[in-house]
Amino acid sequence: MVELKKVSIKKVFESVFGIPLSERGFVLCKKNGIYMRLVDDEVLKFVLLTNDRADTRDKKAFYIQAGMISLYTERLEKLTFLQQGLRAPDLAKVLGYPYRHRYEYDPYDRNDAENQMKAALEESCSIFFPIMDSVKGLSDYVDYCKMYNVSRLYFSTRFSGDSLALILLEDHDDFTGVLQGIKKQYERNGHIDAFEIKQERLKECFLGFGAGERDKVYADSELYEAALEEAKRRREAYHQQLKEWKVID
Repeated sequence: MVELKKVSIKKVFESVFGIPLSERGFVLCKKNGIYMRLVDDEVLKFVLLTNDRADTRDKKAFYIQAGMISLYTERLEKLTFLQQGLRAPDLAKVLGYPYRHRYEYDPYDRNDAENQMKAALEESCSIFFPIMDSVKGLSDYVDYCKMYNVSRLYFSTRFSGDSLALILLEDHDDFTGVLQGIKKQYERNGHIDAFEIKQERLKECFLGFGAGERDKVYADSELYEAALEEAKRRREAYHQQLKEWKVID
């Protein structure tokens, strides 16, 4: 009996996504299997493959994660990408698009795996890439966070997440635009009543953890100087790390 060979879904991912991503300026970081692209020396875009559990017996499953982080983030390691990468459903819910939770394939059928990966690429082209293409620099990135990943900008006094990016921009936005974006999402999904219940709590979060924390840094000259120094340190350290990963020259 001929033993069937299992499909390497990682190789299928690189085969299907490799050329489209390279055409967009992405480079495969072989150390962790993540496609990355540094924009304006401050924003790192990324796309990665994540394995998942299939609902169907004898099948395997995967999904694609994509997103962005700035070079002012607390950590730059594989776990950072896994935690901050958004799935298509995360964005599709906001945009009101149809989506699939995961892609299942026969682990012994390469054609099946490739077809599922091509479907994932098509979904990425319609959901992920337009958003990522719109981010040209740090200001765009902060706007992206406010819409899709706002907690990255929280707790500026601790230099948490990507809050240093918010500080560097001298951004005095009160985050009301974030609230309006969430309201539209609830309206689109027919859950406006749920929004009304959560609205005050959301306001407290945006004003307290977001704008309020940021303003505390601006009001404290020593803390502000410390933030600038930490931002410079992180950016230089991560530039060197990306060179070691051969993502940049």
